[in-house]
Amino acid sequence: MQAKAEKCDAIGRIREASAKLLEVFGGTDADNSAIIFSRPAVANCDMTRHGSMVAFAAALNQPDTSDPIAGILKQEQTADTSLTELIEGHINRAAS
Repeated sequence: MQAKAEKCDAIGRIREASAKLLEVFGGTDADNSAIIFSRPAVANCDMTRHGSMVAFAAALNQPDTSDPIAGILKQEQTADTSLTELIEGHINRAAS
């Protein structure tokens, strides 16, 4: 079976919401927060999909598929944690 790309409508809606945040907050002290604020929604969508793909590939006993996707999932989780720490530790204080 060959993998095939699919358009994600949810990501499109998140991008539209992000653009609206930048319209409101762009050029202000809160513009970085507005950009980063959208990241968790995208990350959660990606992590949910990748987690499901890992579980599905593991259930089919396909480690050649599940292992690389599990690595991507781990990277996404690490990035999400780092951005959350950045937002809580610096960006929000700078914008307030």
